[in-house]
Amino acid sequence: MIDGELPNGWDREPLESLWAQAQPGFASGAKSESGTLQLRLNNVTTDGTFDWSEKLRVPATDDQRKKFALQPGDVLFNNTNSAELVGKSALVRAVSEPMVYSNHFTRLRFKKGVDPRYVAHWLSLLWRRKIFEHGCDRWVGQAGFQTRKLRELQLPLPPFPEQQRIADRLDDAINEVSSAQRLLERQKQDASRLRFALIEDALGGRAIAANDGADPQGDGWVALSSVARLESGHTPSRRRPEWWIGDVPWIALPDIRRLDWRTATETTETTNELGLANSSARLLPEGTVVLSRTASVGFVTVMGRPMATSQDFVNWVPGQGLKSWYLAYALIGARDYLRSLSSGAVHKTIYMPTLKGLHIRLPSVDQQDRIVERVRQGLESLADTSKSLEAQSAALEALPANLLGAAFRGEF
Repeated sequence: MIDGELPNGWDREPLESLWAQAQPGFASGAKSESGTLQLRLNNVTTDGTFDWSEKLRVPATDDQRKKFALQPGDVLFNNTNSAELVGKSALVRAVSEPMVYSNHFTRLRFKKGVDPRYVAHWLSLLWRRKIFEHGCDRWVGQAGFQTRKLRELQLPLPPFPEQQRIADRLDDAINEVSSAQRLLERQKQDASRLRFALIEDALGGRAIAANDGADPQGDGWVALSSVARLESGHTPSRRRPEWWIGDVPWIALPDIRRLDWRTATETTETTNELGLANSSARLLPEGTVVLSRTASVGFVTVMGRPMATSQDFVNWVPGQGLKSWYLAYALIGARDYLRSLSSGAVHKTIYMPTLKGLHIRLPSVDQQDRIVERVRQGLESLADTSKSLEAQSAALEALPANLLGAAFRGEF
C-alpha cells in the first residue's frame, strides 16, 4: 500500500489492531420528517467532508440510535458503492445533532494513542491511489471492499505526537487546496459566463424572440422560418442493425454536450442510406444549425458536413441571407430565454409550434460576418484563459495525493 522503508520509530500495524470497533451501518427503507438524521453516500464529498444540502431522516429505535450513533473522531469507511467510490472515507469532526449512518458505511472507532485524523488521511491516500477500486469485489451495478481486507491493511504508524503533528499539517494543507479549488471553480464559471456576455455584446442583446406578442421585435426582426428551412430529426429503427452501419453521421443527445459551441464533424453513431430511406430522418447539408429541444435544452452545434439528427433536435438550413454561425450564436446567446419557453413535468421540451414561431434580429450579411468574427476572436482569447484554468485545476487535483504520499513516507 505504502511501500518503502519507514522512518525511525515508525511501525506497520494492521488496521484491525488499532480500532476499538468496526460497526456496519443499517438500512432503512422508510423516511420520517421527525426521524433521526441519517448520513448517506451523497453526504460525503471527495475531500472527506460532509455536504448537508440533502438531508434524509429515518425512523430509528432507541437501540438503533445508540448502536449507530456518530460522535466526533469516528471514521466512516464507504465499503459498498460504484467501484471508483468504494473506500471514500470521511472523518466526523463535530456532531450538531444526533445522527446515524447507512449500511454503505462501516464506522471505525480507534483506540487511545491513535489519532483518527491521521487514519482518515491515510485512507484518503489509498482511495486516491485506487487501492480500494482495484481490490474490491464487483457485481452488477455495485462493488464492495471486504471487511477482511480492511482489517489486514498495514498502516505506517509513528508515535502519537508525530501522528498529531502530521494530521495538523495535512488538515491545513488539504483545507488550503480545497479553498484554492473552490476559487478556481468560481473562475471557471466566470469564464463560462464571459462567453455568453461576449455574444450578448457582439449581437447587441438577445437576437431571438418568440412570436407570442409579449416580446415585440420591432425593426430588423424577421420570422426565422422566412430565412431558414426548418427540419426535424428522427431515429431509424433500432430493430434493424444493418441501418446502423454506414457513413452518415447521426447527432443524438449523447453527442450534444461535446459538440456545443463547436462544428460537428464526428458523431457517436452513424446510419446509412437505408436507414434514411426507411425513416423520417433527413440528410441535412453542411452548415445546418442544430438546437437540442429536449433534455439538454438549448445546446447548439453547426454541421461541418452532411448529417442527420434524432428527433431530440430541431434543425435550420440557412438561406442566402442568413449565416450559419450568426444563427448559432444568436441561439446560444438566447439559451436561458429558450429554456424558459420549454415545458414538461419530467423532461423539459421546446415544442415545435413554439420553434416555428421564432423570430431573429437580422442585420446585413456583411454585419453578420463582422459579428461572427468578433465573437470568434473573443472566444479564442477566452479559450487560452480556460486552458490555463484547466491546467491549474489538474495540478490542484493531483496535489492532495502528493501531499499525503509525502506525509506517510515521513517527509512532511
